[in-house]
Amino acid sequence: QARTTDQPVGRIDMDAWYDNRDDFYGQIVQGAVSSFSSGVQGEEVAQKASWSNPVTWRFSIVANDPLAQTSNLNVIRYGITDEASKLNLNTATRQQLTTLSQVVLRSQQINADDLVKAIFYWRSPVKEGQQDGAEDAYYQTLDHPYEVKHAPFDSVEELLMVRGITGQILFGEDWNRNGVLDPGENDGDVSFPPDNGNGQLDQGLYPFLTVWSSEPNTSNTNNQRVNLNMGGGDPRKLLDSLPEYYTDAEKTAIGVAQSKGKLDTPLALLINGPEDGSGFSIDDLPRILDDLTTTKAQSFSGLVNVNTAPVKVLQAVGFTEDEAHRIVTARASLAGKDKTTLAWLIQQGVIDMKRLSDPKLFNALTARAFQFRVESIGFADHIGAFCRLEVIIKMNGRVCQIASWRDLSGLGLGWPVRGRQEGTTVARASLR
Repeated sequence: QARTTDQPVGRIDMDAWYDNRDDFYGQIVQGAVSSFSSGVQGEEVAQKASWSNPVTWRFSIVANDPLAQTSNLNVIRYGITDEASKLNLNTATRQQLTTLSQVVLRSQQINADDLVKAIFYWRSPVKEGQQDGAEDAYYQTLDHPYEVKHAPFDSVEELLMVRGITGQILFGEDWNRNGVLDPGENDGDVSFPPDNGNGQLDQGLYPFLTVWSSEPNTSNTNNQRVNLNMGGGDPRKLLDSLPEYYTDAEKTAIGVAQSKGKLDTPLALLINGPEDGSGFSIDDLPRILDDLTTTKAQSFSGLVNVNTAPVKVLQAVGFTEDEAHRIVTARASLAGKDKTTLAWLIQQGVIDMKRLSDPKLFNALTARAFQFRVESIGFADHIGAFCRLEVIIKMNGRVCQIASWRDLSGLGLGWPVRGRQEGTTVARASLR
């Protein structure tokens, strides 16, 4: 919770939670110098317990890194994964889901259009008399027939209920869901799961999808954003609603932009502002994009976080493959505090302002997150036991809520419990 609340570091500064080995690696839960009966507790335990200590219980927060998906490296990240880094299964458009299926499942002989059609039919309400008879009939011919849901997905795994979605399509070769190419996932048909032995991990659709992502239409300080299209063409109501630190020149620029018609994105303040260039500059973009909006919507579902989304998800929302790679490369060199809005894409010269001002693209993006996936590995050095848990945390302001809790120990440990400096010891069995 301390790493995902708003202040003083919190979710706004992703450096606190995205990749933080100091806080999330090998943390001691309980330990002693030689045994549990030694009476060593609290800070003394933390000081005396070490990797060589024979009796220590620890945990690590682990996650796959998008670098592993682009470089074929087994990269382990000690941090939390935001759900906005994925495509929302319940709100994604047909084009977004089709593109994602095409770029993720290139090695599989699938018809992306058919898959997406089945997904939409499953998740969409259907009026009486408008059912797809052939689609409904398929589900009734199964050994254990069931009805089409016609409602949003409750989990990504629910895709396995949809016509045409197999375990291979959903999980690829990564059936233990760790994003790491394990030996058994690179040996052909020698061991489960089936794989092509080409030295590259096919992760399937699973790591690129979510059902959790949403965010309020508020600033990073939890203030309601000002709608640039309010007032029905009368600028007075809009100008009176602006924060007091907006200058007269900036208010004039807003009035000029509004007089030219409905604004599709806040970027229009620079694109359609006064011809003499007065008003706003590119340096003002972080403030503009944080304070202002062009819609009266109170919240958004399914926005994709440009700070954490992998290349394939960025492609799905409309970026070219080259643009997606440029984003992933550029963001790696920036501190979290410099990426709190979409402004950095323009300020760093990664994406052209006119390109980003396309409302279809701009309105699919965000630079923050409110739902987080925590995968925790608890392990005992001295007996080789482990437990693997997955928790979805939702932030409502500074209030932390647990939305989902699952024990994934049945999938196996999945991760080395020690880093390279401490060797390659892994836990041998689950206590669950």
